Amino acid sequence: GEQQWEVTPTHTAILSGLGEWCSDACVALGRTCTEDALEALNPFLDSQTRMASLVSTLGGACQSYNIYWGTATDVPNLDAAGVCLVSGSGRASSTYDCSRQQPGRSRVCNCCGPTPAPTLAPGY
Repeated sequence: GEQQWEVTPTHTAILSGLGEWCSDACVALGRTCTEDALEALNPFLDSQTRMASLVSTLGGACQSYNIYWGTATDVPNLDAAGVCLVSGSGRASSTYDCSRQQPGRSRVCNCCGPTPAPTLAPGY
């Protein structure tokens, strides 16, 4: 069971499996990845402190950091040794890609969910 973080009622952040792209990771949850969703998550990932906090929430752990790949389309991500590639601040929208994957690295993904069905009041 992957740990998840509800960013908004319709967006859920997860860590992909090693070498898995966000598109596949989201589909496995019955959701979809969009580049807009990745961009919306970026303010939680654009510093070492913020990325460490979110990765921890998602069940991972940053042991060290690399800040030199901040606009690469598969960043933010981390490897099995806990080396976290931190996202750059204020990135161009074109630098996000749901379908990029890196062998041996887990990506931080933001999945768009089906909108929760309204709950009917008891008695209906």
